[in-house]
Amino acid sequence: MLFGIARGEVKDTTVHSSKLFSERAAELAGLAAENAAAGRHAEAEDIYRLLLHLEERTLGSEHTDIGVTLRRLAGACRSQGKHAEADRLLRRGQQILDRAHGQHRAELKTTIQGPLTYWRRTGEA
Repeated sequence: MLFGIARGEVKDTTVHSSKLFSERAAELAGLAAENAAAGRHAEAEDIYRLLLHLEERTLGSEHTDIGVTLRRLAGACRSQGKHAEADRLLRRGQQILDRAHGQHRAELKTTIQGPLTYWRRTGEA
């Protein structure tokens, strides 16, 4: 059983599939966050990468949820010392959010650029 999907649980309706995907995506995000909070950053990274893959296949590569997942994946990478990878992921997430919401949405830029600024200020970048 993958993500709690048992035989016969998935129906052929788009609404059901969409709701099921949203529920499973939330489960994966929660599991990854639990691993990160417990210091298991490699495991969190693996789960975030799986979630990112599923989101890209289901939602398309430009969906704003992907920007959020990229930010979380960047945090898991950063925690393992993968600074260049984390920066690349944060920038990609910012580009997605900029295209979706416009260049002048300061609160969205802060969401992505905040960690970059902090990491550079503390010498972790």
